[in-house]
Order: sequence, then C-alpha cells, then structure tokens
Amino acid sequence: MLLRARAEQVPTELSEAIASLTDGATLRWSDVEYDRQTGRVRFTVTRFPLLKERLVLPNLRDREHPIPSVVTVRNVIACEIEDYTTPKLGKEVHLLFGVQARTGRVFACSAEENKGRPCYSVTIEVAELDIEIAGLANDAEAIGNNRR
Repeated sequence: MLLRARAEQVPTELSEAIASLTDGATLRWSDVEYDRQTGRVRFTVTRFPLLKERLVLPNLRDREHPIPSVVTVRNVIACEIEDYTTPKLGKEVHLLFGVQARTGRVFACSAEENKGRPCYSVTIEVAELDIEIAGLANDAEAIGNNRR
C-alpha cells in the first residue's frame, strides 16, 4: 500500500483517513530521522489492519498481521521531538490516535506516559502538507528504505 497526500489546507476527511490508517500503530522512536537539508522527516511504524470500528471503546485491530510501514513528511520547516522514554519501554511506543495531520503541522504522540507526560512525541511544522505512508514487505526492508 502506498498513500501520498499533498494539500495546502488539510480537509477533515484527509486528516481522519491518515489518523485511521495509523491509529494503534507502533512507532520505532529510535528510527525517527529529520533531514534539515532536504526538509524531510521519516519514521518507521507498524500498522495493524482494522477489524471493527467502535464508537466508545478503542477499535479492534488485527495484531496477527502487522504491516511495517514508513511515514515520510516533506516540506518540513521544523521538527520538535520530546523524548521521555525509559529503558523498560523498549524501542517502540504505541501511537495514541495515530498520526495527526493538520494544516501546518503533523503530530504523533505515544499512549505510554512517564510522570503524566507522553513518553514520546514528534511535532513537525510544514510549509504545506506532503505526507506518504508506504507499506513494506518486512522490517529489514523498512529500516533500509527509511535511510534513503
């Protein structure tokens, strides 16, 4: 699967689609890369197919069939990372509400907390939205493609 979206103004439907694709995903926080020269941020996520959408409780996801993916954000003006992870947490965090795309910014935040703060969050300021979510064959390929 490959999804690429570009927009000066981010409509609600696009924002909701991106969040839905990445809701409940895990983010490999050690692989987040910000390249100031090219104005690009890339990070590896593992998404899980939606089994059932629910209104009150979290959606049901198929944890048996993970989808390794790379998220690439272009036209980046600034990138702020808040990292309060602990060694017990490991190398991944669960995304609370998925990747959030709004006009002028892209945001992802961990569900895990440390002393009342999210353990990990990344806030990306963009000139205009240009985001790509690419599903990959396996984790090794995800890491390799994430470096290109």
